Amino acid sequence: MLVELKLKTIRPDHLLLGYFLVTFAEERTLDVTSRLLKQGISSKIRNNTLILPARLYKDIDKILDGIEYTKSEILGLYGRLFAVRKRYGAMLAILLSAALFLLLNSLVWDVRIEGCESGREDAIISDLESAGLFVGARWRLVDKGMVESELLADSSEVSWVNINRRGTVAYVKVIDKVHHELEEKPQGYANIVATRDGIIEEITVKRGVAMVKVGESVRPGQILISGVIPTELGGGYCYAEGSVKARFTDTVTVSVPGTVTEREYTEEKIADFSIKIFSFSINILKIYGNSQDSCDIIEKTKDFKLLGVRLPISAVYSECHRYIEAERRLTSAELTEAAADELHAKLLDSLVSMELVSVSTEGEFTDGGYAMRAHAVVRGEIGTAREFDFKLE
Repeated sequence: MLVELKLKTIRPDHLLLGYFLVTFAEERTLDVTSRLLKQGISSKIRNNTLILPARLYKDIDKILDGIEYTKSEILGLYGRLFAVRKRYGAMLAILLSAALFLLLNSLVWDVRIEGCESGREDAIISDLESAGLFVGARWRLVDKGMVESELLADSSEVSWVNINRRGTVAYVKVIDKVHHELEEKPQGYANIVATRDGIIEEITVKRGVAMVKVGESVRPGQILISGVIPTELGGGYCYAEGSVKARFTDTVTVSVPGTVTEREYTEEKIADFSIKIFSFSINILKIYGNSQDSCDIIEKTKDFKLLGVRLPISAVYSECHRYIEAERRLTSAELTEAAADELHAKLLDSLVSMELVSVSTEGEFTDGGYAMRAHAVVRGEIGTAREFDFKLE
């Protein structure tokens, strides 16, 4: 009951500055209340128990002189400190803990970006660091308005920003900057000419005069859309623009060697290890020497969390994966499969802006491995601008 009473009635200032309990017989309640009122002390009495501030600890003996009562030791934070006042090691630990607590709470523990849809959070964090907001910065030195202004002025990623502090974490809300590039209009004069052989399937003219028709066969360099306007159409010169699509055959070839060099990993170990606290890095382990030889270096970072909250502490380390290389002869099945995969990837790259109509493949074993070809009938653009000069005589 007494514990429940204390938990419900103790004021925050009493917990911090200290308090004590006074217990007396129920029949002396009126006497105790009168004595307290005469001294200008107001306090609630529950279950014959008073909760008084630590500053009255000595005075209460005079105030309640002649009344039988018991009083507890000084409780609360002040009471704890008072109890260990002669234990210098404990006092030093408490003072250091308090100083460390105040120091850590004055620093930025983490910077979190919200609202970035471009996935460029790392670039924004780098720009914030240049503006003065970074993990380990002192909050009292961070001018949020100035940081926002500098970020908007210097960043190519952000068009709006708002910085809020929640505890020791900086939450940065941003809106991505949208870049609009204006298409430059070409200057001068030009014809649209064919880049390869083909049969015209579609022609669209924006400027200029069409020189070919659908179904016609064209050769490389032939004018498809002319920038020279005939006299009957008004005459003059322009920079020809338009789209000319044709059907043509494209051949893609790949060659796969008969042997491959493979890696066999033999050892995995930590190459270096350091602890990063805020912006300070402490090297724990460093293996010197040329670790790059026959070794893949993989860098990793491990963040520390407490109750789901990320701490400003991380482990930064590198793993060295050593290996030996050996040559191996591919089987016939492996050769054809590798060639087919490579040909498929190369064909997809060449058809990025084209439409595939049909394709046929062929392959053969060679002294060095296996060669494969794809003959693709495709439909796509074959026109390119070729500028020319015009001078009035």
